[in-house]
Amino acid sequence: MTKQATRYSATAMLLHWGVALLLIFNFGLGERSEELRRGPELLWVMSLHKSIGISILLLSFWRLGLRLFTPRPAKAQDAGLFHMLSTAVHWGFYAVMILVPLTGWIIISTSRVQVPTFLFGVIPWPHLPNWGHDVHEAAETVHAILAKAMLPLLALHIIGAVRHQFLLKDALVERMVPARRVGALGFALLVASLGLAFVAAQKIPAPSQPQPGEPLQDFQSAQQAPAAVSGPPLAANIEKR
Repeated sequence: MTKQATRYSATAMLLHWGVALLLIFNFGLGERSEELRRGPELLWVMSLHKSIGISILLLSFWRLGLRLFTPRPAKAQDAGLFHMLSTAVHWGFYAVMILVPLTGWIIISTSRVQVPTFLFGVIPWPHLPNWGHDVHEAAETVHAILAKAMLPLLALHIIGAVRHQFLLKDALVERMVPARRVGALGFALLVASLGLAFVAAQKIPAPSQPQPGEPLQDFQSAQQAPAAVSGPPLAANIEKR
């Protein structure tokens, strides 16, 4: 991307929308976990929540590096107060994107019950040093506050985008999407995608897990499968002998 670019690079666009969708989805998983009792579904939800959180952390560092070390489109012209508010919202999002998963990492690392972390059930992820229960509680507090802070930041971000796109008409949204023009319908679809990410996190079914006392799925399948060897039953063959 050159200094004269009028829009962000494809990589920046993918990171912007990808991280946004992951943030909303993971927020939905966190809210879902608050309503679950201990059991297989809660274990699965929290495992996915941790995996996505670490992914957000890594992608956010990548995105921050692009912001700091690559050319970007010129800043939109705006009044001083609105410009300061826009800057605060953007850096507030970076605080959420980095500090929320980082404090989550501290939480699992300082938990009294140490459970190995595997990203998406496959990639082993190390724990940070266990700094004690006081650090654990502080991390939980910061994690919860910043996660909730994402909602007003998102509201301000959307309001600002509406103002620029439809009142100032400076085509600000087009700089972050691969489209020549974003109208009211296109903008509504972009916002709706965030809502769908939250709904998906609430509704996505957990993998089926046998309840205590239930036979394992392989055993159930074996009971329902037809006999592998045709012919008279074994008992009949014994009687003939």
